[in-house]
Amino acid sequence: MNVVRMVKLFGWEGKMAKRIGEQREKELHWVKRTQWLTVSIHLTQNMISCSHQASVQLLNFHVKSVVLAPIQSPKI
Repeated sequence: MNVVRMVKLFGWEGKMAKRIGEQREKELHWVKRTQWLTVSIHLTQNMISCSHQASVQLLNFHVKSVVLAPIQSPKI
């Protein structure tokens, strides 16, 4: 009787390993997809932040050089 149980257990092992492997592949697919989405969101946020800082710096330079320069320039 124990031999029959052993044969049944070994018969299930391959099928279960295949099912677990398939589910693991699906899980890894979604994990990778989520990671790529997270990375792209962070990159987009950083690019927006950097472009915002650059535009503020350019606006600051423009205001100081064009608008305030005639006011602050000494008269000779």
